Amino acid sequence: MSANEIGQTAKVPGNAQSDLRRYEEITARIREMLLSGALRPGDRLPAERSLAERFGVSRNSLREAIRSLAEQGVLESRRGDGTYVREPDGESLASAFAASFEAQRSRIADIFQFRRMIEPPIAALAAKNASTERIDRLKIIVCDQQRRLLAGEGDADLDAAFHLELARASGNRVVTEALAALHEILSETRSSFLQTQERRRLAVEAHLRIIDALEARDDAAAAAAMERHLLAVETAALGENQPTTDKG
Repeated sequence: MSANEIGQTAKVPGNAQSDLRRYEEITARIREMLLSGALRPGDRLPAERSLAERFGVSRNSLREAIRSLAEQGVLESRRGDGTYVREPDGESLASAFAASFEAQRSRIADIFQFRRMIEPPIAALAAKNASTERIDRLKIIVCDQQRRLLAGEGDADLDAAFHLELARASGNRVVTEALAALHEILSETRSSFLQTQERRRLAVEAHLRIIDALEARDDAAAAAAMERHLLAVETAALGENQPTTDKG
């Protein structure tokens, strides 16, 4: 089950800002569950404790998010029986989908921006330090990606594996640990609803260029190839060049 989070600007200090962020995250995650079909009209939400643990938030924050979605006509709380997904009318359904889509775009754009900050330097370091064995593993991953591309199958797991293997190739264990720890967040940019045949094709081509730069021990070329790769897949995923957008 994928988890996407909403990002809004709010000028509130300290713990209040943290609480607002958690509330926004929960609201967006539930909306994503609705969009993905994980929750359907008439379905009962998981138990409050279970959902709070899954999202890593307090039960109070969860209740506030559910209350907000109930006010929007998305959910319905039944006393003594739990919370259910309502059968939406056309207007509320369109409103919920539009809000979720915009929240997802903002969140995904932020993650891509973060990836552009950290992954080109990782690629450059890998060009200096990658062993032949590491480069061969990267080639195997890309070959598997090509096979899935031709078969019309998804390859989000292989894409993630390529970038993690590249981190290992950097020779810096902290880099590898950091990317592994951030796996869930970074994987939001690989959600199935963002994957298209064109994006997968671009990724395979970019991965091959990165490998070429590694074999040439050209750190500048490796960083540039990664930068172009991330910009291209972001444009393919979001339909426009998000990095130039001033989001405040």
